[in-house]
Amino acid sequence: GKVVANQSVTITNVNDGKGGADGKTSYTHVAWSNSADGTDGFTTVYPNLNLFKNTKSQSYTSTGTANNNSSNNYPLDGIIADILNKPLTITYNYAITNSSGTWSGMIRPTYGLGGTNQSVSNTNLSGTHKETVTLTNVGQNSYGILTSGLPTGIKVTITNLKVEFGSTATPWMPSASEVTTADWPSYIGQYSDFTSTASTDPAKYAPWTVFKGNDGVGIKTTVITYAISISGTIAPTTGWTSSVPSLVKGLYLWTKTVWTYTDNSSETGYSVTYISKDGNDGGDGNPGKDGVGIENTTITYAGSTSGTTAPTSGWTATVPTVEAGSYLWTKTVWTYTDNTSETGYSVAKMGNNGATGPQGPQGNTGPQGPTGPAGSNGDPGKVISDTEPSTRFKGLTWKYSGTADLTASDGTVIKPNTEYYYNGTHWMINYLSANNIE
Repeated sequence: GKVVANQSVTITNVNDGKGGADGKTSYTHVAWSNSADGTDGFTTVYPNLNLFKNTKSQSYTSTGTANNNSSNNYPLDGIIADILNKPLTITYNYAITNSSGTWSGMIRPTYGLGGTNQSVSNTNLSGTHKETVTLTNVGQNSYGILTSGLPTGIKVTITNLKVEFGSTATPWMPSASEVTTADWPSYIGQYSDFTSTASTDPAKYAPWTVFKGNDGVGIKTTVITYAISISGTIAPTTGWTSSVPSLVKGLYLWTKTVWTYTDNSSETGYSVTYISKDGNDGGDGNPGKDGVGIENTTITYAGSTSGTTAPTSGWTATVPTVEAGSYLWTKTVWTYTDNTSETGYSVAKMGNNGATGPQGPQGNTGPQGPTGPAGSNGDPGKVISDTEPSTRFKGLTWKYSGTADLTASDGTVIKPNTEYYYNGTHWMINYLSANNIE
């Protein structure tokens, strides 16, 4: 019943099948982000869900230098058997406060799961930890913060703890039972070049496009594989590998991307690039003309109801607003110095708007706000405090709750556990007369 994000991308016509002007292979790179400039939560690998719950922030105060284990704060969101014998990546940030003196020790927020200890000391009070493990044995399904060597009273705070499948760390996400629509990336960006390695500069992927998915599911995994084929129109049925195979001139390099969603459905996208081959040897010719290079690159955008046929009109230099369920086309035109040009297209489907999810539970009460400005003098009242009231007026009664004599602003020596009243200029002992006693 929980509504989370989902996304679908189809990459087509990355180039015209000839490669670049110099015969190089063209690659399309995709990245995701939480912000329109691509800097918040930037990742070239779609985020995995957390295998642990309650991992945004946890704190534990050491009770001594021996091994100390907090109560189990991180339940496993799943079945123990599902994480055995598989590569897992563990990442977290740590900060230590209330530290004094000289000491050294270790912390581990996945005690009971596995992993290694992080060395800490009075000079190493904060940092980031990342490791990859493969578990063969797990003793429990809920885990806590382990400390050793830390003096009593030292507070350890663990934030953004993430245990995820694979050896690549992706941005922090909650677990499958905690995730909401707002937790998934909201923007997608992409660019093409002749380098197989994707850039980590968010500006390379601009403009970033708002990216919303279909109802009820989010991406669980993204798998990219490659294959060589003699056909540039029919995708291979066998030979797919996780790494780029040796390129063969005159054949085609296919790239297949499979998105598996949290409802266990999946979608598949393909892109294909021709691997230029050498021509036949010819006789020596006349001196050749100057070579050509890219003179300029023009990128335009258009919306369409078709995801297979590029629009013939409506192309603009800025990203247009595209209705949910329609397609955003990107056209790249490379103009060379000999006045020839090549055109490539890519297309992304704008997912249907998800149904409005149920109202979430009421959040915890926020922290108390700052003290407001002093109000105007009210009727004479009584103040109980261990400091002299800053606001004094005639008829005010003050019971001094301190334990030692206090000299007031008017010079009066105030005695502990004694009541005084202010006569407009001085504090006077507040006493009961016989007339007030029945």
